[in-house]
Amino acid sequence: MPDKDIFDRNLAKGWRNVARSAHCGFDPKDVAHRAAVALRRDLRASCGFPGWEELYDILAVSGKGNEEDALKVFDKAKSFERATDDRDLAGVLTKTFLQIYITIMDSQNHGDGKIRFDLLSKKEFVKKLCTKFLDYRLHSKIDMIERSGQERGYWSGPEYNQAYFQELNPYLEIIAETLVRDPGFAKPPTFHRYHRVRRTTEELMHIPIELQD
Repeated sequence: MPDKDIFDRNLAKGWRNVARSAHCGFDPKDVAHRAAVALRRDLRASCGFPGWEELYDILAVSGKGNEEDALKVFDKAKSFERATDDRDLAGVLTKTFLQIYITIMDSQNHGDGKIRFDLLSKKEFVKKLCTKFLDYRLHSKIDMIERSGQERGYWSGPEYNQAYFQELNPYLEIIAETLVRDPGFAKPPTFHRYHRVRRTTEELMHIPIELQD
């Protein structure tokens, strides 16, 4: 199956060229910039992560983290998911929220038995939501494509992957700070334009043609 069909079938519009650039080994700085721009576009269309403050408040006021309290938290999370219009986005937010809740329960048990959910700042919480949303929209799809193909792309290489996430982190910091300050994402942040390195004619011949999403 041609690459175009693979990417078009598995990724939403606006994310296909980002995935192609990662698969084909574009500069990690370039790919991170493209991913951040695509994330900003989606957040602007959805007016941020609707309801994230409600989920954070549930987390912050959680009690001792015992079985009874956990059941209440799970019920509240599921009620949030059912009440949200965009069920796909709500599913990502709810799943991320529950993973954070469980992780904190497992790792923070103070002497008095109280679990300190309020130690997670709003910015850290939103940044985790951004990361999970990117996993859902982009990263997991590239993983699936490369694992199903006969040849792995550059994305599967640990060094390339690490470089990409390192370059992506500052963008996530900016977006998270913006969402905390402006939950509706009415004024998306601007990013410095990425200046692509000029390549030789021989190198350009091996670069895949970028298609409009």
